[in-house]
Amino acid sequence: MNLSRSSQRVSSIFVCELATASKIQATQRLRYSVWQAEGAVIHHAEREIIADHHDDHATHWGVFDGDQLVGAARLCFHAELSEAPDGEMFADKGLPTPIASLNRLVVLKTHRGLGIGSQLDEVRIRKAKEWEARAVIVAPANIAARRQALERRGFRFLEGVIGHPPAALAWWKSRAGSPALILSNHGRHAPVLQSVPGEPVPPPAHDP
Repeated sequence: MNLSRSSQRVSSIFVCELATASKIQATQRLRYSVWQAEGAVIHHAEREIIADHHDDHATHWGVFDGDQLVGAARLCFHAELSEAPDGEMFADKGLPTPIASLNRLVVLKTHRGLGIGSQLDEVRIRKAKEWEARAVIVAPANIAARRQALERRGFRFLEGVIGHPPAALAWWKSRAGSPALILSNHGRHAPVLQSVPGEPVPPPAHDP
């Protein structure tokens, strides 16, 4: 049976956890390449990387198409909300701790629409469960497909996020024994809180 071109591409793609400094540096260069092409304002662009101190303690994943790195993301774990990326935005929400943070998701434009973002979400949420995180926050790109993908995972709106105007939107969800869910929609990125334990996760729409 003949496979479509996209099927052939998907069959060559795999996700793996990254443990070496050189591989993590490759994800930092990928962030720069993707966000620079999308017109993001990048400080110290001459370095041609995007990195911060969270890279030192985060767990990183890469998605490879053969030998080419085509996607990446990381997961951070924090005892206190204030330590997490974007944590200050949720300071008045009473979020349970410890907190895990999904962040730095990037996928090459040539490889979008293949479910790579979904795979990276899945491995990170699984790891957050292993760490027994009571909540996970994430700041996704303000793109409809990405927001829809997160919504299909159970996000709900919540009003009022610290540092953002009243018009900012957010999702909230809570159930007994599970963390809450929050999504704020403001500018290029929107902070989200994702439940960790609970019911099976349905497959989301394609991610950017």
